[in-house]
Amino acid sequence: VGGVPCASTEWFSPTKVGCLLPAVSAFGDSSAPLTNLTVQVETTAGRRHAFANAVSLRPPSLSSVVSGGEVAPGVPGNVSLVGEGLEGVAVGLRAGGEWECAAVSMTSSPQAVGGPTSGTTGANNASGALLCSGLTVGASVQGGSLLSLELEWPRGSGRWVGQPGVWLLTSPDPVVSAVTPSSAAPSSWLLVGGSGLGRWAEDLRGISVGGVPCAATEWVSPRFARCELPNEHALTNATSFDSQGRLDIEVVLQPGDRAGLLQGGVKVLGVVFPAWADAASGAATTLPSSATSIIPVPGGILDIAVVGQGALECGLDLVNTTGSTSAALSGTTWVALPSSQFDAVPTVSMRHVGIQGEMGSVVHLRGWCSSATGQRSEVPTTRAVRLASVSASWTASTSAMLAAVATRGWVSPFPLGPLNASWLTDGQASQVPSLLSCTATVTAITSASDQPAVLSTQAGVLSLVSNALQFAPLALDEAPLGSQIRLVAWCEWAPTGERVSLAGAELSLPAATVQVVPMTALDLRGEATGFDANGTMLLLPGVGRQVRVEVGFSLANGSAMALWPTSPTCGLTLESSTAMASDPQSLSGLVDLQAAGGVAATVVATGSGRGRLQAWCDLWGGLRRVDATGAGILSVRMATVDAVLDVFGRSSATSTPRSAVLSSSVSFFDIQPGTSISLQVAEAPAWPLADSSLVLCTAEVPHPPPNSTVTGTRTRFVGQPDGIVPLTGMGLAGLSGYPTASQQAVFEVSCDHPVWGAAGAVSIGVEVIGMHAAWVSDSGESSETAPSHLPSSVGTAQAWPAFSVRICLPGGLFDTSTLRDIAAVTTCSARVAGSTRVDNGAAAGTVLAAEVPSSSACIQADFAGLAIIGPRGASLQAEVECSVGNLPLSPVLHHDFTLEGCAPGQQPRAGSLDLCEVCADGSFSDGGPGASCQKCPAQGADCAGGLLVLRQGYFRPERERSWPIGNSTELHPCFNSEACTLNATSREYGCAEGYRGPLCGVCEDGWALFGGACGPCWEGSANSAVVALLCLSAVGMAVFLARRTAQADASARSSSSIAVRQLLSHLQGLGALTLFRSRGTELFQAVAGLAQGVSASPMSWGPVACATSMGFNSRFWASASIPVVAVMLTVLAYVTMEGVATLLRRGRTKANASRSTTASVPLQSSSRPPDSTAPASSHLAGKPVRRSLQQQQLQPPVRSATAGRVSPSPPSRGWPAIRSFFGTHRYLVSFVIVLFLTYMPLVTLAISALDCYDGTIGGRRYLAADLSVECFTGAHAVVVLGACAVLAVVGLGFPLLVVAALRGTTGRPSLRFLYDGYRPGLLWWESLVLVRKAGLVVAASLVTDAPSQVAAAMLVLVPSLWAQLHFSPYSLARFNVLETLSLLTMVLTATVSLLYLRATSEAGGSVSGSGTEVDQSPLSLGVVDVTVTVALLGSNMVVLVLQGMAAAQLGVLDTCSRSCDGCRASMPTMRTSRPLVAPRSSAMKPRLLHPQNPQARPSASGECWGLKQDTSRDLAVRNPMAPRQRSARSAFNPKKAFSVRETKDPVHDV
Repeated sequence: VGGVPCASTEWFSPTKVGCLLPAVSAFGDSSAPLTNLTVQVETTAGRRHAFANAVSLRPPSLSSVVSGGEVAPGVPGNVSLVGEGLEGVAVGLRAGGEWECAAVSMTSSPQAVGGPTSGTTGANNASGALLCSGLTVGASVQGGSLLSLELEWPRGSGRWVGQPGVWLLTSPDPVVSAVTPSSAAPSSWLLVGGSGLGRWAEDLRGISVGGVPCAATEWVSPRFARCELPNEHALTNATSFDSQGRLDIEVVLQPGDRAGLLQGGVKVLGVVFPAWADAASGAATTLPSSATSIIPVPGGILDIAVVGQGALECGLDLVNTTGSTSAALSGTTWVALPSSQFDAVPTVSMRHVGIQGEMGSVVHLRGWCSSATGQRSEVPTTRAVRLASVSASWTASTSAMLAAVATRGWVSPFPLGPLNASWLTDGQASQVPSLLSCTATVTAITSASDQPAVLSTQAGVLSLVSNALQFAPLALDEAPLGSQIRLVAWCEWAPTGERVSLAGAELSLPAATVQVVPMTALDLRGEATGFDANGTMLLLPGVGRQVRVEVGFSLANGSAMALWPTSPTCGLTLESSTAMASDPQSLSGLVDLQAAGGVAATVVATGSGRGRLQAWCDLWGGLRRVDATGAGILSVRMATVDAVLDVFGRSSATSTPRSAVLSSSVSFFDIQPGTSISLQVAEAPAWPLADSSLVLCTAEVPHPPPNSTVTGTRTRFVGQPDGIVPLTGMGLAGLSGYPTASQQAVFEVSCDHPVWGAAGAVSIGVEVIGMHAAWVSDSGESSETAPSHLPSSVGTAQAWPAFSVRICLPGGLFDTSTLRDIAAVTTCSARVAGSTRVDNGAAAGTVLAAEVPSSSACIQADFAGLAIIGPRGASLQAEVECSVGNLPLSPVLHHDFTLEGCAPGQQPRAGSLDLCEVCADGSFSDGGPGASCQKCPAQGADCAGGLLVLRQGYFRPERERSWPIGNSTELHPCFNSEACTLNATSREYGCAEGYRGPLCGVCEDGWALFGGACGPCWEGSANSAVVALLCLSAVGMAVFLARRTAQADASARSSSSIAVRQLLSHLQGLGALTLFRSRGTELFQAVAGLAQGVSASPMSWGPVACATSMGFNSRFWASASIPVVAVMLTVLAYVTMEGVATLLRRGRTKANASRSTTASVPLQSSSRPPDSTAPASSHLAGKPVRRSLQQQQLQPPVRSATAGRVSPSPPSRGWPAIRSFFGTHRYLVSFVIVLFLTYMPLVTLAISALDCYDGTIGGRRYLAADLSVECFTGAHAVVVLGACAVLAVVGLGFPLLVVAALRGTTGRPSLRFLYDGYRPGLLWWESLVLVRKAGLVVAASLVTDAPSQVAAAMLVLVPSLWAQLHFSPYSLARFNVLETLSLLTMVLTATVSLLYLRATSEAGGSVSGSGTEVDQSPLSLGVVDVTVTVALLGSNMVVLVLQGMAAAQLGVLDTCSRSCDGCRASMPTMRTSRPLVAPRSSAMKPRLLHPQNPQARPSASGECWGLKQDTSRDLAVRNPMAPRQRSARSAFNPKKAFSVRETKDPVHDV
């Protein structure tokens, strides 16, 4: 196949062999398409036979985009697509011919399809889907662009296959430009306008107002969205607004989080934003206030400026304080605003607020305002206010006195003082004397209690003069000996009660002390052990301990022994406030201080608790007792025996928690890690005790966790000889299910010793590890939701993709062996309710962790090959449940899925739950459980193999776009090939940019029709310039018609004007044919469409439509009034020119008044006066008068065409000429000329006003020329009456008028432009030409289908061709030939276009009956297209070129003829500057004399100085109104051969 051997071959019979096609890669990496490959069969005998164009390899193709069809430029995205031939082939994908996917993967298994039945192989026609990952479109791509898609087949080969009909769309950037209304209340709706606000509602991520998300959003269109404003509370958090309180509007789209912002978009009523009025001020300072004593903050820095509308009250709040814990506000903390300031922007004064707090602290205040709804808004920043300080200090003299007493070391009991001081403040000093009170005291601190005792007090007196402060003397009468005296003075701030201290002074009195040096304790073995960590001596019940004490006494402050009357006595006492007791005999009594060595005592205690051994001495016969301090006090306590966990080496009520897995009837797990218990002294573990091998411990769980028990586990434990009690086999068992969350359990272990009795119980905290099952996501993480690769729809008995379920435990709690034990008893199973059978629905657990777990240790159950058998189309739920041992885990995992129904193009077979059948021809089905075959729409869609394929170029009415597509769906051919859009995936119809309305045939605002398509209006004043140019052209035309109308009787025949008239007729006829449904190839349509402009009204031109913005009705009335307006302009131009010419002639008459005038003027005079009979237009044009006076005398008089008599010559100057212009109705000549030129535009416009679109569109009929106009209603009904009038008066009345005016053999000179060139008796022939052109327009507009249109055209063209051939209406043969060629070419154009339409519509639809248009998409340039295009363009171009050449050549001959007329007129007198014509016999050719050389002779070829003359019969320069000269021997008549023409024919000039 294609030169590549088959993968395998098989012989079936002498007439049939089989070939397994090779892979695509076997054909090499060439990018050439693998189509029309040759199949060659070779026998073992070496005989070969090749079959050319036998087979083509079908490349994979894409049909639609499933998801991700809109991508954001510069943002990576994923796109899911479906198509054919995707499975089993590695392909690449790129968008826009530039951006490739990072990865392309298949997302489903291929479906089996039938083999090939034609020349296209089915090797690659398996259906499938692919996922394009990491597609990043360049950030420079404009939003809203369509990106084409291509497949690289195979991947890496460089063979890119285009995918027509499938594309991606880039997201446009949002722009917010307007908000309506500009002022709104909270919770009301706003309309946000702009562009690029998303193509669908899903694109709108959100809208925020002032940085606060809208309460609700609603997408309206790509240009509008709605936002429900947040409530007042939410709007107080707004952070984005301007100085007037207007909030910013931000629209955010997805993907890419693209946003559009409009600053200051809306003002919300009732929402205010307060701010500090003095924003530049820093911190302020004020003295502390109280609730009754208000000290305002100076400077007004707490005033509040209100931004926004609706504030009712404003105030201050205290936010925080630095350096104070009890700050508060006092005074007027809020102010109500008057109603007159509701809409203003006031500044609220807060100058009646005081601050309570500690001096020197900084208070931060926040301002706020509330609205009528009670909503409160706060100032964004706080304002700091420092509370001023008040200080006081001793004067220099008082400080010196206190220092001298301190140096001496003691103080006498006399009064201390007087004391003088001064005060200072950094606040309002005038407030201090009245609010500051000062006090001075003397206290005595005894050595025993160290508690101050007030000895005396004096109040201070303050003065503003020099800030003085004075205290009266302080008495020391009550100061005890041996005490320490302290001077304390302070001042208290009355509003807050805060005190300011003055410097104190400490003085001493003589004191006595007792020393115990040292006090020691030994155990019974004489060792200094048995102390706790704090050095407290431990006592065991019944065990004595020996204590040795030495006591000493001394006096301080240098006092003599004689001061004391008696010697002191000392002793030792055991003091305890608990159940601890001692034997009184074990302690010594009084101790003589003079005895050497001290005393030793043995302490034996019972009970429990703490105590102390206290040494003391009595002075002055017991008047004062001095207790020993420091080393003189020995703390003792009763020791306790406790059971402790040996792992941690300490006793405690609760140990660090252990971990446990619940056991079951089929599995058992110990608490981890293992634990043992031993007995020891709790306070001194190193103090040895008796043997603990007789210890017996019991474990119980007072409050076991729910659904667990200790039944079935070990609860009693015996100590070992080494004193250790191992707690082996301790654990918990589950009852019904395993908990999902960890639970706490406490094991209470109590131990008993036969000697020491019961030891303290030990609590062992155990964490029962919770376990739950979870799905394993596609990324390998645990998830509560099913992984995305699990199918939501799957076929019956089809194997599911592999998936896993995971159970994780905290890491570091269990060793690998324990994890393996847990995994060994862990199983998972799948079940599906409502299914017939579940295959491969069980999985065992395996450890999925490192050998030494760290953060977590997981057990995973892997399912492979799960398959569900059940009814098709059923919605089922798969449940996966795991268990540890026989304890089930929660939760049960669920996954909803559907057993697939029938595929697209099929429907369920009757009586079967599993089988489907293909839809019949002409019907389709979208597949699914409830699929049913429906008939295909009548047009605009194809149904093959049960699949619906919508065709581009069709319009669906708006009212049906939400209805399902079926046989009754209304689809119409679009206005043109580019106006309509279709999303084949979502089946959504729409209009392209610039189009709207029915059939997408109405241009949007700012657009107009340019040809057959809507285009944007020109920028700037270009449109107005075109209108101005048309107006200037109309004025110029009016001037021209005024000149020609004045000379209508004197105008002569112009042969070139005849050819121009024929050229105009052919262009108008060709323009009418392009309106037919069968209008040839696209290239011919583009070229021939230019001819429509000849028959179109200028009001319908694109620039004019843009400048005037007129609808069809207005354009109709404007176009219908063109002839009347043109006549009015012509009359005005004529009157103006004649008046100006009269003024010029008067001036020349005065200049020539001195000259004499004679009847004969010498011809050699070069300055002859102007012809008196010349029209005013000749003077205005500055042309010399070409006729001499002799010529004027020889000129025949004007004869009336009706009466046959000589008419007087018309007045030639001034008012008489104007009066004659109106009296003889010469203005009607210009009316007839304009009516002739606008005949086709007016008839075409009138017929288009009656031409409604075939059938209804959404229940209404619209005008075909303007689909925005509804037929026969409103203003169009009046236009219909006007169109009927135009057709009656212009379309039919004008040709009848021409026939009536030109019947007979004598023409009217003023209407020469209508009959010039026709033979006598057929001067009215132009009326038939007009009717013929009107008939073509009627056939194109009022006949619906293409064959009928061509038949109607034949009814017009064939009789016209017969009449042309039979009558030969033109006097010159060449014009008859040109007219015949024009008619034949139009017949050929209509016939060939119809045949071409039938040839191209065989596969696309019908061309008759319903009027369905075939898809006019560009065809491949084949033989038929080239042939038809050449035939149509060639034939029409030949006719147009011949007509143009005839017009140009005859125009040259007319010019030469006028020059020869001048030669003839000058010959009899003398040689002039004009060419002369020498008269000769009729057998001689005319000889033209050179102006400068009368003897010169023309060349033998008859040249008129470079201009060739055609001497043939049809080109002879002769009077066209004279009878034909059939013999060359006729006498030469100069008057008939040459005619003097002052002007050209009007049609020729146009």
